[in-house]
Formats: sequence, structure tokens, C-alpha cells
Amino acid sequence: MTSALNSDDLACFVCVANAQSISRAAPELGADQSTVSRQIARLEAALDTRLFHRSGRGVVLTTARNRAVVPELWDIVQTVRQSVRSIVTSGAWPGARLV
Repeated sequence: MTSALNSDDLACFVCVANAQSISRAAPELGADQSTVSRQIARLEAALDTRLFHRSGRGVVLTTARNRAVVPELWDIVQTVRQSVRSIVTSGAWPGARLV
């Protein structure tokens, strides 16, 4: 891996994997299709591997291993989001934002 991954990258990967489409995942992520496509491309470059097979009908994860990791990554994304919410609502981290 050549660069650090963040929770936004993981959330994007999970959302696209679950939606099986970049265009269907985009509104859920609050972004446009090209932004999500670029984020997936950056993630694939950082991991030096292809995560999805793309077609005109959507995307499919490239390996069973990728499919197996989606639920685990979803749990991580949800844990990070809940932790940030807890910090923000406690006032312990003023100025924090949930993305």
C-alpha cells in the first residue's frame, strides 16, 4: 500500500460494493458519480489492485476475498461514525464534523 486509507475511502468502497453501482452509490455518499469514480480509482491505486469489474450495468467486486471483507469494513465504518458522533455530542471535540 502506497498511501494511508481513511474512513471515507472505506465508506466509499463499502457503499459502492453494496450498491453494485457507482452511480447508485453517489447520492448515498453525497457526491456525484465522477467524484465517487475518482475516489475508487485512487483507492485502487493506493492498494495497487483492481477492486471492481466495471460494466455498463454496474460494478462487481473482483474477488471472493473482497466480497468477504465488505461486512467487516461496514462495521468499522459504522464504529468510526458512532465514535465521532459521541465525541461531537459530548463537546469534547468542538469543531469536529461527521462526514
